[in-house]
Amino acid sequence: MHYAVRNIRTLIKREPFIFAVMMLCVFSSSLIMLFSYGLYQNYHVQRYETEVEQKEIFPKMNEGTVLTQQDVVRYLGALSADTLDHIDIIYTTAQFAEYPTPYYTAVPFRFQIRDGLYKTSQITKESWENDGLILSGRYLSDDEEASGANVALVANNGSGWNEATLAIQSDINEIMLFGKPYQVVGEYHAGGGTPIVPFLSIPSDTQLGQLAFMFSSNVTSRQYSDLVEQAEVQIPGVLVFEKLDFPDSETVYIYNNIMLIAILIAVLTVVNFAILYHFIVQKRMRQIAVFQISGCSASRAFRICLSECCLLCVPTYLLGIVAYIPIMNHIFSDLFPYMQASYTPYVYLAIFAIYLVILLVAISGMLLRVLNQKPIDTWKGGNASCC
Repeated sequence: MHYAVRNIRTLIKREPFIFAVMMLCVFSSSLIMLFSYGLYQNYHVQRYETEVEQKEIFPKMNEGTVLTQQDVVRYLGALSADTLDHIDIIYTTAQFAEYPTPYYTAVPFRFQIRDGLYKTSQITKESWENDGLILSGRYLSDDEEASGANVALVANNGSGWNEATLAIQSDINEIMLFGKPYQVVGEYHAGGGTPIVPFLSIPSDTQLGQLAFMFSSNVTSRQYSDLVEQAEVQIPGVLVFEKLDFPDSETVYIYNNIMLIAILIAVLTVVNFAILYHFIVQKRMRQIAVFQISGCSASRAFRICLSECCLLCVPTYLLGIVAYIPIMNHIFSDLFPYMQASYTPYVYLAIFAIYLVILLVAISGMLLRVLNQKPIDTWKGGNASCC
């Protein structure tokens, strides 16, 4: 370590320009490698999280296809938790042929899924309760939606159950739907309307008329892809989704090129440092030869030179990290919104370790080639003026 420190002092005194260039290489490598990583992570997240100004997805059904309750259950079960957590309302309707009236022939369903459980759509429930649509009783509960309980909320026009409800009424507290009795838990105000029941309570072979999704925020490309891809796997050929143009599709080419350029520059700075240090070693050839003749082994000379590289690189690289953090927080955070969250102490350490390994491998290869020469050959290749 003593000789390594002395060599650095000699380098600063005799070759200040070379020393400054070497430090600049290490410092710039630190900035560029950190920027390259952050840029990649920003692009990676943006590619999947970029939004379109749209919260509702209304896929169409292909003509001639059939969508059943069990199809929808299978499809929804295949969607990711991220997608389902951002859907406030899953809307569908069941074809209902039991009504002897032409007014209403479909039962609507509005629900959501959280942690794998079917739940009442909170937006719908709160809207009905706040707008005073519930005349008596209550709305469906989460437990009833999750278990598929045979309970119903029936329509009332203010003077009694509407014609459609009365036509199938078998008891004042019970109605017959889908061939089985449903207990009435509440009444809602409507001039005419069908009962509201839990989606899981209807028979699995019940045909559905449509399927739609209302998200709590703008739809991301990740969520949209999940809806489309799982539909193709679980219910192929049934749903047709409108093509959405996400902004990130226009920036893929630019991001890829910026990342490649940044990575290339980082690699070149590592190579430049190795070349500059090779220049310094070449000028120390006679000094190294004297050490070897005086009994300094090749392995010890190797350790001295490697220690010198570490003493030059490690503090300078760490200084680059310290300088990069405020730059990233105050400048890059506005240009690349997902960059800041990608950095952790482990990431900084990992990037530093990668740089150091690449650098030490390059320097080690060069040193081993030089130090394996005979002392007389080393002396001939040296420059006495720098010893």
